[in-house]
Amino acid sequence: MQSMITIEGINVDLNAPASALKTNWALFTVEFEYDCKMLVCHTLNGPVLSGIKKLVAQVLKGKTADLELRRALAASRYITVDILKSLAGEDMPEGEKEDILLKEKYKLIKRHNTYYPRGYNMLTGKLTGKKEHECARALYAELAKEIDAQLLHSPAALNTRRGRPGKTVHKYNAVTGLYLATYGSVKEAAAATNTSPSNISACCNDKLGKKTTGGFKWSYERSIEFIN
Repeated sequence: MQSMITIEGINVDLNAPASALKTNWALFTVEFEYDCKMLVCHTLNGPVLSGIKKLVAQVLKGKTADLELRRALAASRYITVDILKSLAGEDMPEGEKEDILLKEKYKLIKRHNTYYPRGYNMLTGKLTGKKEHECARALYAELAKEIDAQLLHSPAALNTRRGRPGKTVHKYNAVTGLYLATYGSVKEAAAATNTSPSNISACCNDKLGKKTTGGFKWSYERSIEFIN
């Protein structure tokens, strides 16, 4: 049964009876009508209803630095909530329930591509608790290895031009530091992003790693470590 209800002034399209909002120890997704991007959420001792209220408060009351998420929530005519899994009735220690939920959460994040910038789950920055931080770092490392493997077999990653080869340059998300792409030279990167080559070079030579251009961070060194 599907329900349309209002929570904290936000229209919520719930893919379940309204009573399901009382469920705790649960995984649920929130999809934003504005851009159709998704966020995978979890709640432990508290019900899903409290989790939704907390999310709305964090986003709209200035407790999050994610302006894109704030825009998505404020501009959406409604959000769609789907409750995917609950361990509420399982007879096991709370710590074990938390471990199972978090591992499943990050499997869902990868499966549905809800990590930034495709979705709103962050793999860097401040996360709730040590266990979630470890799950996020593990997924980040897994994604980085997959990207590296793709680059090794990609003709575009090979510089076959004559003459002096260009210096490889790497592009990262300006906010999260998440690796995005590699180019064979500064000139190639500039053409792909409609950015000045000299500006990209200046960013790559910035030893503090704080300069950005074209909406991205840049580096000559390729690393899976975060550039924040």
